[in-house]
Amino acid sequence: MNINWDNFITTLYIMGKGMLGIFVTAIIIMIVVFLLTKFSSGKKDTE
Repeated sequence: MNINWDNFITTLYIMGKGMLGIFVTAIIIMIVVFLLTKFSSGKKDTE
């Protein structure tokens, strides 16, 4: 069984881009949720 190292490095690059995309998406979702909770659950007047 021979491994074509050029293809292996190419697949690692593609996999890294996919993982980076997932990480960035998770960070964006976390920021959006944080901002929504900060602005939507503001101080409630009890007057």
